[in-house]
Amino acid sequence: NSVTQQYISLNMLVNNGGINSQGVVTEDGLEVCFQTNFVEHFLFTNVYYYQV
Repeated sequence: NSVTQQYISLNMLVNNGGINSQGVVTEDGLEVCFQTNFVEHFLFTNVYYYQV
C-alpha cells in the first residue's frame, strides 16, 4: 500500500533476484530457495497486477 500511495502508478515490474540454498526449510515447510526465487515473485506480482 505504501508504494501505491506514494506513487501515482506502477508502469513496469521487474522481478529479478534470487538466492541459492541447499535444503534449508522454513517454519511453513517450504524450501528457502523455492520460496525466495518462485513464491515471492508470484505473490509480489499478484499484489501489483492491476497497477501495471
